Amino acid sequence: MADEEEDEENNNNDIETISPTFPNSRVKKIMKLDKDINKVNSEALFLISCSTDLFLQFLAEKSARVAIEKKRKTIKLEHLRVAVKRHQPTSDFLLDSLPMSSQPADRPPEARTRSAEKPVPAGTRRIDDFFQKGSYQGSNQFNFLQAHSQRSAQWSPVHSWLESLDKSEVVKSKEISVWLSENPSVKEILYLTYSRYHLMHYIQKCHSRMLKRQGRGKVSIAMDVNKGLKRDQEIRIIS
Repeated sequence: MADEEEDEENNNNDIETISPTFPNSRVKKIMKLDKDINKVNSEALFLISCSTDLFLQFLAEKSARVAIEKKRKTIKLEHLRVAVKRHQPTSDFLLDSLPMSSQPADRPPEARTRSAEKPVPAGTRRIDDFFQKGSYQGSNQFNFLQAHSQRSAQWSPVHSWLESLDKSEVVKSKEISVWLSENPSVKEILYLTYSRYHLMHYIQKCHSRMLKRQGRGKVSIAMDVNKGLKRDQEIRIIS
C-alpha cells in the first residue's frame, strides 16, 4: 500500500498545471483590435495565451543559440532577426515586422545619421503605438489620414479585381499569386509594405467582406486546426 501511495504522489508531481503568463485582459484587448472579432470565449483566450507563451519561448531559445554562436552574452535584435530568418514559417510572417538592427559602432556618424533619416514605408506603425492613448491619436491624425489615402490608392487595383470575380467563395491563395504575377507593378508596391503571408490574408479578408455585402451566403475564413497543432508540434520538436 505504501508503494502504491508513493507512486500516486510521484504521478501527481509529474503533472504540471499549464497557466498563461500574460494577463487575460491584455490578451483579449489585443485580440479585439480586429474589428471582426466581437466576442472571445475562455477556451480561445487560454489557447492563444499559451501559444504566444510557447512562441516567445521558442524565439528566446533560438536567439540565445545565435548569440552563443557569435560568442555574445547579451541577446540583441540582430540575433533575433537571424533566428527568425533560419525558421522559414516564422520568417514568412514575422521578419517584415521586426525593426532593423542598430548601426555598427565602427560606421562614421554621418552614415548612421543618414540611415536613421531614411523614411519608413507608408502606413507603417510600431507595435507599441497600438497601446498608446489619445496623445498618439491627436498628434498623428494627419499622418494617419495621409497614410490611409496612400493605402487606398495601393489597394484600388486589388478591389477592382475582386469585384470583377464571379465567385461565391473566398478567393484562393493560388489565384491571388497568379493575379499578382500578372500585375507586377501592383505586386511590387504592396510587397514594400506587406509580407506575402499578410498580403494573402488581407486580400482574402477583403474578398470575404465583399461577398457578405453582396449577400452571397455566409462566408468565413477558418483556420485549419490540424495545421495549427502541427506547427505547434514542430516548434516544440525543433532543437
